[in-house]
Amino acid sequence: MEQLTKRILAIVLIAVIGVAVGITVWIFVAPYAWSAADCPGAPDNITEDQIIRIGIMGDTERIHGESALRGALLAAEELNEAGGVVVNGKTYYYGITSENTDEANPILDITKGVAAGQRMINYKRVQFATGGFRTESLLAYRDLFMEAKVPFMNTGAATTTFCASVVSDYDTYKYFFQNNPINSTALAIELITLIISTAAVLTLGSGGALNVTNFAIVRENLAWTEGFAGLMIGALTNNEKYNLTYTRLNIAIPQDVSDTEMAAHWANIDGNRPQIVIPIISGEAGLPFTTSYAAAQPKCVPIGINVMSQDGAYWDNTDGD
Repeated sequence: MEQLTKRILAIVLIAVIGVAVGITVWIFVAPYAWSAADCPGAPDNITEDQIIRIGIMGDTERIHGESALRGALLAAEELNEAGGVVVNGKTYYYGITSENTDEANPILDITKGVAAGQRMINYKRVQFATGGFRTESLLAYRDLFMEAKVPFMNTGAATTTFCASVVSDYDTYKYFFQNNPINSTALAIELITLIISTAAVLTLGSGGALNVTNFAIVRENLAWTEGFAGLMIGALTNNEKYNLTYTRLNIAIPQDVSDTEMAAHWANIDGNRPQIVIPIISGEAGLPFTTSYAAAQPKCVPIGINVMSQDGAYWDNTDGD
């Protein structure tokens, strides 16, 4: 009896596994059904073959990807309400879908971006895609779109390698485009110009009463900031207009840096007496950077990149300090 029971249980278990596998395969294989619901501002009676399928890749639970998705939906709605686009006598409308890459997470897991890219290509069958933010994540999933020959518009990762790869290996990356941000080299040049002009105006304009010559750097500990910081140090200390002095402080902070850690960094910075601190921060570390600065009140001013300051809630989150 016991043997029979075991055999029955084994058969039931195999059947359950078979059903589960069958369901999983069906879910993976069955394509996403595009409809008017994906096309803001389009008529309700459009068919799937009238939809231009656009995918938004990004961290849709944080400001970076959330804002990208909102912008795409707004643009699609405007274009669709205006009648869409007519090609060879047929009217098409813009459809928007998104996948969360989780790439702004302080604890980065690039496999999430890869999985999001696979869903976008294989399940949702997008014809165009935009997105990208964290260099390490975009590097992991951009090749999926290149292999699928899906044009991809980079809208968030500034590392120069993305544009450079199109030049050096065009056949592989000819479907990769970038309109924003400008690459990190150009971005650094813009910031260098701002810092030099600010320091020179304050020093020379005050007749030397304000001697703004020393700087330090606080950057998130990520690939794109390392070369960026090196470029800035070289340019700020050796240029034809107004040379500054590097205090040898190039502090790399984690995305989940605490207020206590930042307080220690500010004490170190203040002890080295820079007048300018250059933040190079694109992620969530930008918030404790600001709140701890307000608490420490060091004798220096931040001039640089802090993406979190673009968030609508930034003023409230920092108490206006």
